[in-house]
Amino acid sequence: MSLIRDENDDLTTKTSSTAKKVYKKNAITHEIIKTWESIAKAAEEEKCCAAKMSRFVKFNKIIGDYYYQSGSSA
Repeated sequence: MSLIRDENDDLTTKTSSTAKKVYKKNAITHEIIKTWESIAKAAEEEKCCAAKMSRFVKFNKIIGDYYYQSGSSA
């Protein structure tokens, strides 16, 4: 992520175009609990390293009563 100036000379943020959305879902109902724009942002907020979050997403590991999924919310 980086700061850029838009046409009005205001600072805005730019996110990676390759970042995948991450969804935190209920393990039983599969309802979306929370959404992040990237694995890095999800990891930061969930207080774990990005590598661990990436593995959670990749393997749909159930943690307590939730799991993480990437890509489509469906």
